Amino acid sequence: MAPMKNVFEGRRVLQERARRGERLSDDEIGSMTQQTASLAGVPDGMSPDSFPICSRANMNPDQICWAAKADEILGKPADQINSDDGRALQARENKAFESLPATGSAASHVQSVGEKNER
Repeated sequence: MAPMKNVFEGRRVLQERARRGERLSDDEIGSMTQQTASLAGVPDGMSPDSFPICSRANMNPDQICWAAKADEILGKPADQINSDDGRALQARENKAFESLPATGSAASHVQSVGEKNER
């Protein structure tokens, strides 16, 4: 899946693929999470443990917790993600980001994958 131009296009593509019964690969889920993190100002390819101490001091601790949870969940094979993972990430995302759009957030993608896996 190529990078999305915007969150709405991404949501539309995901819904179409879900209707066709196509699963997302681990790489695609990782790419979506990276795009969401980029929107939130997290440097590309960085996990919370890789931030220098000076950068951590400038970051919201809730965002660090969100990034750690996203890394944990997205480290799973895509077919093992469940709706509990989506709820856990949503809770941290809501606390970490005041204005992140729900339709393009990492949590919404994880919830969609989790719900599909539980069908």
